[in-house]
Amino acid sequence: MQLDDDFSNPYHRRSMMQQKYKELVQKTREAEQHLSEFALRKKAPKESFSTMSLPFSTQPNLRNNYSSMDKYVRIGRILEDFDWFAALIAYKHADGFSQHRPVYIVTACVDRIDLKHPPTIEDDLFFEGWVTWVGNSSMEVRIEAKAKDIQVMEAYFVMVARTKDHKSAPVHQLLINNTEDEIHYQAGERNQERRKRASVNSLSLKPPNERETSLIHEFFKEEEKRRRGFEIQDISTATMNSTLLTNSRLLHPQNKNTHGKIFGGYIMREGIELAYCAAAWHSKSRPMFMSLDDNYFMKAVEINSFMTVTARVAYTVGEFCVVRVEAMYIKPPRGDKEFTNLFHFTFRVSDEQPKVVPESYVDAMYYLSAKRVFEKGSSAV
Repeated sequence: MQLDDDFSNPYHRRSMMQQKYKELVQKTREAEQHLSEFALRKKAPKESFSTMSLPFSTQPNLRNNYSSMDKYVRIGRILEDFDWFAALIAYKHADGFSQHRPVYIVTACVDRIDLKHPPTIEDDLFFEGWVTWVGNSSMEVRIEAKAKDIQVMEAYFVMVARTKDHKSAPVHQLLINNTEDEIHYQAGERNQERRKRASVNSLSLKPPNERETSLIHEFFKEEEKRRRGFEIQDISTATMNSTLLTNSRLLHPQNKNTHGKIFGGYIMREGIELAYCAAAWHSKSRPMFMSLDDNYFMKAVEINSFMTVTARVAYTVGEFCVVRVEAMYIKPPRGDKEFTNLFHFTFRVSDEQPKVVPESYVDAMYYLSAKRVFEKGSSAV
């Protein structure tokens, strides 16, 4: 699957996505012509294996629309592509367009996206992806992006199958028949266990551990010294609120997915680009995206609503900063608010950046959450 130079146009993007889904529908229907009902079975990972390419070297318009200010590839565009590509792979594994049991696929979370080498806009990009692990209704999708046979990005999505009445839909289990598939499957098992532990130990459910509590108390003592005049405000520190940026958007039909909701990749692009601005504003340098962690999709976003995205630098260490991004949509005309997304983006910036310090208990929880994200990422490298 090769994307042409008009793909970055939202109208063309949606049209091409719909065409790819139609092709998948046709293949699914042809494969089940002899079947009288839908039956779960085991499917090998290779059955969901898919590829696509971004031929920047031969498509000037495509290159122009994906180019960042420093002649690297615009990462926000890649995140958009990753999201719909992961959905296509999940549909392929789940036989989502079966006439006997139609289901729809949603993105539950983006477990992690890593930048290995910054891709330049002059080099063609090639994506390949497949289902590596399956639960009951959930699927882990691994995506690799390569340029000149060098892996430049790696992503893990968790996709979930739902019935038309929004209940969990069981999907095919995986048929593991070689060592490589077994390695990926076991990694998927570990990822799932880690996600469960993180959910149980979330700071929204449990208080900080002893080490984290001591750290918060140190912040408190430093703030008390400053308030009493025993210590001059350190110019090498910055409050979390001083890094806060907000952006609002009216959500148009051009950015809808196949289910008539706002395309998740669009929200990720809005998130990373505001996060980039917050990191640049804070560090007074040009950030380099390193990773996306723990991106959860809590609520589908409706067309013709308003979306507000906020970004704040929540954690700093050395030459790295972690930006916490929250997305919320507002439904007119009453103005009801729904929290929809939480992102943590890690950037490499100047090592002379100010150290971010929390001012309130809420800030402290944001700080600790971002610190956990960074430490999880560091241990995974």
